[in-house]
Amino acid sequence: MLRFKPFLAFVMFFGSLVLLPLVEADVSQIDTYKKAIEKNPKDFLAHLELGRAYQKLGLYDNAIAEYKEAIRWEPIYSAAYQGLGGSYGEMQQYDKALEAYQKAVDLDPNYAEAQYGLGWSLYHLERLEIAIQPLLNAINLKPDLGAAYFSLGQTYSALGYFEKAIDEFKETLRLIQSYPEAYISLGNAYLKIREYDLAIGAYQEAIELNPGFSEAFTSIGIAHIKAKRHKQAIEPLNKALIINPNDGVAYINLGTAYNKLGQHESAIDAYLGLIRIRFDDPKAYHLLAAEYFASDLYDDAISRFKDAIRLDPDYIDAHFQLSQVYIATGDLEEAIAEFEEVVKIEPVHIEGHYRKGDIYQRLGNQKAAIVSFKKALKVDPDHILANYQLGLAYSEMNRYEEALIQYKRTIELDPYFPDAYHKVGFNFVHQKQYKQAIEPLKKAVKLNPKFTKAHYELGNAYNQLNQYQKAIESLTQVVRINDLHAKGHLGLGLAHVKVKQYDQAITHLQKALDLNRNFSEAYYPLGLSFIEMKRFGDAYIPLSKAKIDNPDYSSVQNQLGIVFWGEKKYTMAADSFKKSIQADRSFTTPYFNLGSLYTSLGNHQQAIQYLEEGIKREPGNLKAHYNLGMVYDILGRYQDAVGEYRKVVSLNPNDSSAYYSLGWALMESEKYIEALVPLKKSIRLNPKNIDAYYTLGWLYGELKRYDKAIVALEETLLIDPNHLEARTRLKTIKNDTKKVPTQIPNKTLTTTSILHDKPEIIITP
Repeated sequence: MLRFKPFLAFVMFFGSLVLLPLVEADVSQIDTYKKAIEKNPKDFLAHLELGRAYQKLGLYDNAIAEYKEAIRWEPIYSAAYQGLGGSYGEMQQYDKALEAYQKAVDLDPNYAEAQYGLGWSLYHLERLEIAIQPLLNAINLKPDLGAAYFSLGQTYSALGYFEKAIDEFKETLRLIQSYPEAYISLGNAYLKIREYDLAIGAYQEAIELNPGFSEAFTSIGIAHIKAKRHKQAIEPLNKALIINPNDGVAYINLGTAYNKLGQHESAIDAYLGLIRIRFDDPKAYHLLAAEYFASDLYDDAISRFKDAIRLDPDYIDAHFQLSQVYIATGDLEEAIAEFEEVVKIEPVHIEGHYRKGDIYQRLGNQKAAIVSFKKALKVDPDHILANYQLGLAYSEMNRYEEALIQYKRTIELDPYFPDAYHKVGFNFVHQKQYKQAIEPLKKAVKLNPKFTKAHYELGNAYNQLNQYQKAIESLTQVVRINDLHAKGHLGLGLAHVKVKQYDQAITHLQKALDLNRNFSEAYYPLGLSFIEMKRFGDAYIPLSKAKIDNPDYSSVQNQLGIVFWGEKKYTMAADSFKKSIQADRSFTTPYFNLGSLYTSLGNHQQAIQYLEEGIKREPGNLKAHYNLGMVYDILGRYQDAVGEYRKVVSLNPNDSSAYYSLGWALMESEKYIEALVPLKKSIRLNPKNIDAYYTLGWLYGELKRYDKAIVALEETLLIDPNHLEARTRLKTIKNDTKKVPTQIPNKTLTTTSILHDKPEIIITP
């Protein structure tokens, strides 16, 4: 938009060189001109001079009438058309001025002032390209016509040819040194090419010529603002307002400078001054409202934005900014209403549709959000955030396929948008498609190495895929970036449990619980880790915190039983195992642990009861069958023991201990021949089984097969030269076979042998 200067000031600087007639009219001769006309109404020169006199006095209508009379009596007199154009120009009737100047040029193409007037009129009519040639013509015809250079500079500036404009303004000032307006225009051109100090220098030259030139001070302030020297802008802008308290441009820029300095109270004062002189200007109220908003004075901001809208109901920016205030105050419904006004005024206002969708999304109204985002994308299909947030809305509604389309579209538009990759991965995680989640999540953390959420989801996906070491790497990044990330510590602790790094697991699980005591899922693996570290006392507290509705509750109670057992609190151990069974009767481990516990306590009947109950639920459990066989063995129920041991070896033909125990039970049943087979099998499976060798040697002795007895006993001594019983029996057989004792060797059943070294520990995910 062209920026026009007051035309009267322009004329004052140029006098007859600009728009006044070529020859200065003598105002004092008006009566003389009138008398000449009365004497001869056809005296066109008298009409011309009278028109010039009226024009000089600012009586433009009178001047026009006289110029027309001169033309009436002398239609080919170009000076009259030139004067007529000047008067129309003073009245800002540029189309009529153009017509008059064109006629003058048609009559006399070498009339420099007429060529200038023609270009000047075209400039004011914004026919800029066409204006250049007549102005150049004027300069060629009259190289010292400063006004033509000035108008040519203005035209070049309006076209954006600022370097050319600068040359023309400089030439103007060479010809007319005392022309402040030219310095202002020169400064403005410098401003456009960001030569801020040169611009300020030009404005200061204008002030040297006219110290009361408020516009020059205002322009200096603007230049400082453009140069981001906001503090230096304050003084010249205040000076401008001292000179001209009604300088709206100075108030606007003073408010801008204070705003940039963060001095919002001073900015408010500046805009209040603007409203004083522009009380009916909606933009003034908009600027003031924006400062109130920046100062968190929300009620004042709302009131002033409403004033702006009252003055201009279609003021889109005011509606838009008012919605932002409502968002800040939490009045989201009011914010939506303002965005509705925005898109009502301008149906293709993309930000209006997008922001409306954003608010609906915050309110949880995903359906309405989808409608708004789609409208935004109808206006601009390449709006990155609208595509992205449409995907978020679809995700919230579990419409994962549609969400994935939007996220992929977002990535097409911006391949470096880490949030979009994160949401693609997050989408897959929620659909339990963990493998597909890995690559987009890796891309997200590559683009943003500090993207905590993406690192966490990546670690979560690796955990679900049982890739625990990779999970540890990702989740370590989470807690490294944010040591207060409770879920990160939890996931990291769980991963360490899976790889049996229990000390690290304890560290992170305890940290997770320190940050969030509601993480019930952390208690069980923490207690388990303490058990694995043999810290039974520490295990009790976390395990005891597991709630009955916890999916791990049964396992937790089983582990508590192990803790109490380890501390020799047998009654409490039994109670915990029973609670485990009550919580999940399909969970067999506590049955077997109760069987082992009662066996160790000598309560064999209860041991049998729980072992048999467990076996009913898990018939293929080798250890349960073996332990039940051991209990039967202790009670002398050898046939029952044989039955259990046979089940073990049928399920696992490579169990050396089971074959040994089977042979022993058969031997106890005095089925010596039958006992030989499992004992030999035990030795074949484990050639170092010293008990099997000794028992086999003893059995051969009972069968009076002394040669084989000697071989078996010697093998026993090869394995353990200090085996006293084997040495004694071997010596007896060799010295006097008739005195070989027939007493069956002792078989001591300890808690350790029953439990196979330690209670079975089941780790659930």
